Amino acid sequence: MKRYDRAVEVARRAGAELLSGDGVESERMPDWMNASNAVIVTSENEGFGLVAVEALACDVAVVSTPVGTAPFLLGGIDGCLAAPFDADRWAEALRPHLDCEDPRVTGRERAAWFSAGLMADRVIEAYRDLVERR
Repeated sequence: MKRYDRAVEVARRAGAELLSGDGVESERMPDWMNASNAVIVTSENEGFGLVAVEALACDVAVVSTPVGTAPFLLGGIDGCLAAPFDADRWAEALRPHLDCEDPRVTGRERAAWFSAGLMADRVIEAYRDLVERR
């Protein structure tokens, strides 16, 4: 469940405009992501969490519930938060990105850990390892 109601509440408390990616054509999404001050992931369950990876690839701050890869992905990146939902805490975490002329974080290097090329290399390595064991 994506919990859009939570995003609405955080935006209200932060005094921010909330935009949703629903209905945005996939080829336009990088433009939307780059134009954002921050991305909010309010899901109760997430298999992986690609939106957070995509946001970090654009050096956009992310606040997220601790689902999918979020705890590992966001851990230690100044300006990002992976924590249980708390509208006040999340609004406070977003405030610096909303008030700042350049709201960027240094997330691109972390997002690169999940790039298609590196993931493919890991899969190939896993298969080689299996074949060698036989």
